[in-house]
Amino acid sequence: RFQSVTMRTAGFNTVDLGEFQPQSKLFSVLLMFVGASPGSTGGGVKTTVFALAILSVWALLKGRDRVEIMGRTIPPALIHRSLTIISLGILVLMTSTLLVVLFENREDIFLDHLFETTSAFATVGVSTGITAELTTPSHWVIIFTMLIGRVGPLTALIALSNRGPSNRYQYPEESVNLG
Repeated sequence: RFQSVTMRTAGFNTVDLGEFQPQSKLFSVLLMFVGASPGSTGGGVKTTVFALAILSVWALLKGRDRVEIMGRTIPPALIHRSLTIISLGILVLMTSTLLVVLFENREDIFLDHLFETTSAFATVGVSTGITAELTTPSHWVIIFTMLIGRVGPLTALIALSNRGPSNRYQYPEESVNLG
């Protein structure tokens, strides 16, 4: 239980994470990615965002048009935002992990690279022990990933994008076949 909380918030090392089995490392990566609850100092995409994504998938599987929980309907804008945050988070992790793997040229420890970049993204601070061995370009990737993770992927994208004036018109809706 302590390790579960540690992977989502504080980053205390009570055991050697480099000795974790691959399954434990992968589960730790998932915990770090989801992160802590809103309002806390923990990083990750946040538990509520992850919960809304799960509820959205559940509603889709049940054939429902709306996402509902405990007698309440979740606004579609929140669902859209949560799925965007998760998608951007996955994109940041995939890109940063790929860059670290390319800079390090060691595919045998891919899971350790994923662990390090996820720890940076979620601002957890845990490590499998390979951080000191990383090259300078990989350190820069980790630093940038940590910055994006702290600010939040959606906030960072909005800050970097060139948002034009809002339109006072709306295009008609169109139905698109999906699969």
